[in-house]
Amino acid sequence: MNESVLSYLAENERMLWQQYEWQIAHGQRKTLAPHTLSKLIAALREYPAEQLKQWVMAYCEQIFAPKAGIPNLTVPLPLFAEIIVPELKKGFDNGEARSTLWIAVNFSHIREATKIEPAIRQHLNLDKLDFDDLYDMALNRDPDDKLIRQALIHYYLYSFDNCLHEIPQGVLATDWFCNHIQKLEVLLAAEGLLESYRDKLALWRFHCQSYTDYIANRNDYLNYSDYLDKKGKDFEWRPWKYGRSFIVRSSGM
Repeated sequence: MNESVLSYLAENERMLWQQYEWQIAHGQRKTLAPHTLSKLIAALREYPAEQLKQWVMAYCEQIFAPKAGIPNLTVPLPLFAEIIVPELKKGFDNGEARSTLWIAVNFSHIREATKIEPAIRQHLNLDKLDFDDLYDMALNRDPDDKLIRQALIHYYLYSFDNCLHEIPQGVLATDWFCNHIQKLEVLLAAEGLLESYRDKLALWRFHCQSYTDYIANRNDYLNYSDYLDKKGKDFEWRPWKYGRSFIVRSSGM
């Protein structure tokens, strides 16, 4: 936790967080660290609503915002389940764009954590929503928020390359893939980044068109890779590189 985020905490809670980080760094993850984290969570529960909200939002921006070159940071699962998610859900229910964004960014972790953390299951009821719904909702709630636009661009870049990474096995997630390229173009244009991704956009459009043709004639080919080979269309596969994983860990792991 950086200094600007720590500044939202009272002195006692700053000391507890620093003590927790020291214990994690010195092999006490399963011994002293869980107790320290429990004390911090109990103290945070007593914070005035606005102070807790300001800290949660600052902490989420530090951890979850798409910043190139910054190593992945992790969130202790008890803190995530008992403090962060309930606070984000309050903001989500109140129509707040940033809370909606941070839920979107962490949606897969939130769904996974609900299997083991009753606190998260108690505060969230998002079964009918998916990533797209949440990202779109965040943007609609504040179209002028640059961070939300950047996060949505990051999500699309990651997702599109994710779609392509299975091409050597003859698989491509075509419907979602093709339907969202235009959305990405609009966002890139708004950020002045369209030229930087022109080659990527051309590659994605090529596969949308080619895969559609392959599906229409799939009996003539073993798979999509075979289709590309027979059509003389080269494709150099590379693993996708845009994703950041926010591993939500418990203090005892």
